Amino acid sequence: MKIKLLCDDSSRLEQIRQSMLAMDKALEVTGSVGSPENLPTFINGSTPDVVVVDGAAPRVLEVIEALALRRPGLNAIVISPDSTPEFLLKAMRAGVREVVPMASPPDVLQAALARVKQMRGVTASASECKVYAILSCKGGSGATFVATNLAYAMAAAQGKRVALIDLNLQFGDAALFVTNER
Repeated sequence: MKIKLLCDDSSRLEQIRQSMLAMDKALEVTGSVGSPENLPTFINGSTPDVVVVDGAAPRVLEVIEALALRRPGLNAIVISPDSTPEFLLKAMRAGVREVVPMASPPDVLQAALARVKQMRGVTASASECKVYAILSCKGGSGATFVATNLAYAMAAAQGKRVALIDLNLQFGDAALFVTNER
């Protein structure tokens, strides 16, 4: 998992970086010293999975919100001295996944990172997903039979979840092919 860390103090940057690497050595953590307002230029075309911003104030949440709108898959963790309900509500509305109090021990950040990592493992990225469309030229040609059996075979062979959507809104009967319940 690629993590970008932005901090305004170089010693604190290294401390946070080492804390994250202590949790998982396989993490790819790159950091930079700078103001949190410079977050868009810090990211600058890279595709991190998680962005950690240290010392975030309410004005930084607007920057994170703009960045989250442009990159929906980006997860933001904020380390902030402010943990008031108003700040937490603004952070939630800005798309921040986790808010870690600044004075908290390293295991709190590690737990937040573990939750984000677990959440990313549950959701599949767009590059892992495939869409298949089975169309028939006339009714009774077996398109539903083929689609349901293909969905079952893919789920059984790969051990992953498959979504089967029957777009025949008036006479759709794909559910009858995958279960014997009403």
